[in-house]
Amino acid sequence: IGQTRTVQVHKFVVRGTLEERIDRMIEEKTELAENIIGAGERALTELSTDQLRDLLTLRNDAVADEV
Repeated sequence: IGQTRTVQVHKFVVRGTLEERIDRMIEEKTELAENIIGAGERALTELSTDQLRDLLTLRNDAVADEV
């Protein structure tokens, strides 16, 4: 934290241990999150200006009358 220069990190995991299973689980969850979030980000960046405006415009029929 706060490092401004390039840092190399080496991870040593012993085969056949609980640590290995936890590491594999973390990697799978990270990959899943990247796939889910990455797809959403790509979809947003591929929208045209008009499509974005249409997506973000508040519609009159979406506004409820005061109760």
